[in-house]
Amino acid sequence: MTFAWEAPTDNGGLELLSYTIYMAKDDDRFSALTQAPVQFNPSITIHTEDELEPGNLYRFKVSASNFVGEGPLSS
Repeated sequence: MTFAWEAPTDNGGLELLSYTIYMAKDDDRFSALTQAPVQFNPSITIHTEDELEPGNLYRFKVSASNFVGEGPLSS
């Protein structure tokens, strides 16, 4: 599955450093995908997740981070 997002319009006046992608399977809690390349390159606004199993529901959220810290999760 591949999905994309737009960079935040308000970065608090500081350079965007990274994104964090969170995934939840079925009714589980969201957890960070620590191997996603967006953690090291904020110009990437697309992610492909290959390790999905048929018949399961997957939900994703994204947050952006700058020097101050991590922003809110997307809806």
